[in-house]
Amino acid sequence: MDEIQNITVGVGVHPRTGVPDVGSLRAARQAAWVARQTGAQVTLLTAAWAEDSSGPVELSGSAMDELRDLSLRVSADGAKVDIQVVEEYPWLALVHRALDGKADMIIAGKRSSLDGNRRRVGSTAVKLLRKCPVPVWLVKPDHDLQHRHVLATTDFSAVSERVISAAAWIASRSKGELHVLHAWNLTPQETRAALSLPEDEYAALIEASRARAQAALDEMRDAKADVERLSLIHI
Repeated sequence: MDEIQNITVGVGVHPRTGVPDVGSLRAARQAAWVARQTGAQVTLLTAAWAEDSSGPVELSGSAMDELRDLSLRVSADGAKVDIQVVEEYPWLALVHRALDGKADMIIAGKRSSLDGNRRRVGSTAVKLLRKCPVPVWLVKPDHDLQHRHVLATTDFSAVSERVISAAAWIASRSKGELHVLHAWNLTPQETRAALSLPEDEYAALIEASRARAQAALDEMRDAKADVERLSLIHI
């Protein structure tokens, strides 16, 4: 995470009032926090694009005033900041920033808190998570930005190594606890063999598989001093 030098924040604004949504405000504050740790430049990016995806729209003067006000708040938090307005789908504009080498991290916020009529992650955020080639940090609008518990999942792949390193960085700088989670299961061969096993042998097979996963987690923890110091291992 220390190598991050350019952070782009996706800022959604109300089409009439120009006021940024709460998730975007939280995302901007989170970006300022990361920037203080790394010295990164923060870019507040707003896509002047119709909510019905019909095409570009002109931002109101009040929207630009709100963006400038937000940039002042991010700057007051100790970050260098600039503003970009583009005419493009919001998620695509953020992905293009990363592809063009202008963003080492994307931070964006959910538009509203979870309720019975909304998905946990919206379609724009899902596209961003699937397509963006740099780390993406989604911020809940009701989060207090205090990271007391940081959860990283691992399947022992190279990508998981990067995830755990980033999670350890966040936990150490927020004085939080790092939790590492691995979900294990039987191999296809073990699953087929288990169909004909008596109960005691099946239980032994399950325990042996769990023990292998635990040993792999322990080995990973021993190899990473930051994880060993901070983490609680879950399997």
